[in-house]
Amino acid sequence: MGIHSTTIKLADAEGKYKLILDSSPDLIAKVSEEGKFLYANFAMAKSFGIEREKLIGKSFFDVMPEKLAEKRLQIGKKAIKEGKPQIFEDSRDDRYFHNIYFPIPGERSFQVIARDITEKKRREEIYRILVNGTAGGIYIFQDGRLIFVNKAMQDLSGYTEKELLSMNYLDLIHPDYRKKVEEMTNMALKGDISGIPSRFEFKAIRKDGKQVWIENLPTLVRYKGKNAIIGNIRDITEQKEVGEELIRSLEKYKTLVETIQEGFAVIDFDEKIIFANKAACKISGYSKDELVGMNLKQLVPEGDFKRILEETENRKRGKTSEYEIKIRRKDGKIIDLAVLATPWRNKNGKIVGTIGLFQDITERKQTEQKIKKLFIMYRELGKAVSESKNLKELSIKILTALNNIINYDLANLLVYRPDDNSLVISGQIGYPKDLLKKTIKKQKVKEGSVGVASFCAIKKEPLYIENMKRHQLTKYALDLCEKYNLSKIYSVPLISKNKLEGVLQIVVRSGKDISPQDRELINSLSEEIAAGIAKIRLEEELRELTRKDYLTDLYNYRYLQEKLKEQKMRSERYREVYSVVYLDIDNFKCCNDTYGHPEGDKILQIIGKILKKNLRKTDSAYRYGGDEFVILLPHTPKSQAKNVAERISQEIYLKLYKKYKITVSIGITDSKNNEDVIGVADKAMYEAKRENKKIKVV
Repeated sequence: MGIHSTTIKLADAEGKYKLILDSSPDLIAKVSEEGKFLYANFAMAKSFGIEREKLIGKSFFDVMPEKLAEKRLQIGKKAIKEGKPQIFEDSRDDRYFHNIYFPIPGERSFQVIARDITEKKRREEIYRILVNGTAGGIYIFQDGRLIFVNKAMQDLSGYTEKELLSMNYLDLIHPDYRKKVEEMTNMALKGDISGIPSRFEFKAIRKDGKQVWIENLPTLVRYKGKNAIIGNIRDITEQKEVGEELIRSLEKYKTLVETIQEGFAVIDFDEKIIFANKAACKISGYSKDELVGMNLKQLVPEGDFKRILEETENRKRGKTSEYEIKIRRKDGKIIDLAVLATPWRNKNGKIVGTIGLFQDITERKQTEQKIKKLFIMYRELGKAVSESKNLKELSIKILTALNNIINYDLANLLVYRPDDNSLVISGQIGYPKDLLKKTIKKQKVKEGSVGVASFCAIKKEPLYIENMKRHQLTKYALDLCEKYNLSKIYSVPLISKNKLEGVLQIVVRSGKDISPQDRELINSLSEEIAAGIAKIRLEEELRELTRKDYLTDLYNYRYLQEKLKEQKMRSERYREVYSVVYLDIDNFKCCNDTYGHPEGDKILQIIGKILKKNLRKTDSAYRYGGDEFVILLPHTPKSQAKNVAERISQEIYLKLYKKYKITVSIGITDSKNNEDVIGVADKAMYEAKRENKKIKVV
């Protein structure tokens, strides 16, 4: 009755499991070593446009292009051969997939799990580049046409998005500039950026026929595997017309310049300001009375003032030019200006000074810098995720990359463990040795926990503490803050798909700051970092599954071979002694015959728990065969291994003998005199069984 009930429950569980697979949005299939579909869920069948029943029995080559089918089949065979999951991304029919192929134990087949990540890929490729929200016109140009335009681009041109994406881009350019623009774009798309300036102007023609002056800031990038130009444009018609009109008429210019938003100033050849408009006063922070009569040397840092003197010589020769300089505002803040400088002529046409039209581009420069840093970090994050084998390695790579663009003193990355609701330090940079020892390595994520990271994880919001020596959350570490002069800390939760993956923290000493721009940059990166952690965590879990025996939760035979190889190499290099304990259950077959296999499985599970309970963190236990187990004890001679074996034998006797009459026979050896430690320990176990000694050490 018990066996029948268990069989029904197993069948029911398998039915529910199959129902889950069938309804999963992920593409799931079971495939033979020859590439034939043995099982496929509805999503997998739909992706090929085939009914599920018709897909079963077909091969990869029946539903995919030959090269793609061959590539995927080879990956599946590799998974079977190595006994390890194969994780990769590829594309099919213009769709991107994240794939996991893992071997099915005891079968010459493999399981396929594929997730369609097309939309995610496309969003990432566009929005990471553009950093959505810019006010200027944005476009992406590739293969001789526009493939993306933002709303500002549509407003500026007067065309709809559909019209812009389908038209010849040269129709937007004034005939006087078409040849030049076409030559520059063609060169750039071929990878030659020598002919494309970082900034240039041209005349454009709107849909309504109106001609406008455009400033273009193009950048060459790789998009979807090919060269593309990303441009940021803005209408500068007003600036150009104002400049030309001012040169022609000083009478009109006085009225006009007071209404424009750009700064306007007239400067003589002694670099003295003769006139400044309201915008110039606002940009500089000085009043008109303060500005007029001031020498530029008072406003401009030394290096930039030399540039102005060079530009003045151009003005004397009648040249107009554009350049960027820094100035010091009245409040001491240094800002960036974009300047359009033209010669100032008197009534007789003689050049007597400079007319300057300028605007504050500090925010734009900061945005450009942020975009540059984001590009660097996204590239480094992608590299870190693809190269890292575990979370610790990933954490160090992330912190190192971040330190290249943010000048912090200390940083750590904590990974969230949902099984015990805690944050555990995965990587640290910049910590002195004694501070490293005193750092809290594990924090519980609950109200009242000590630590900034746990508070941040609970609130799921960034936290910036400007004075660590006085803040309530860092009060517990006041002595450390004072000893190491720690001043500010920024803590950011790492969340992906509404799931907490960890917390990133950076710290600076007194005299340094964590700027709003740096904090914003970290915020922008946090989701990407969280996604990287989730990916590596999943890969670690999958690797762990392939190493474990499903019944006892002990490691399996295959992983024992890997660990033995590592242990032998370590032993040879460092002369390190290790021991092997070989354990066999006495008369286990009789027990199975008497009580049934479900009870036998229960016994194996109890023994697995006993083994893990009696081992150190450095030790490891393996299910070697049906009723055989192996324990690997590093840094342990056989005399000490015997103590471990006795404890285990005694506990097994106390828990299993009374009901099942279960005992174990154990063989022990170490690496001092025996190279084949498994074989020697196995032989010792049989001698113990034959001599009824229970434990035999050789």
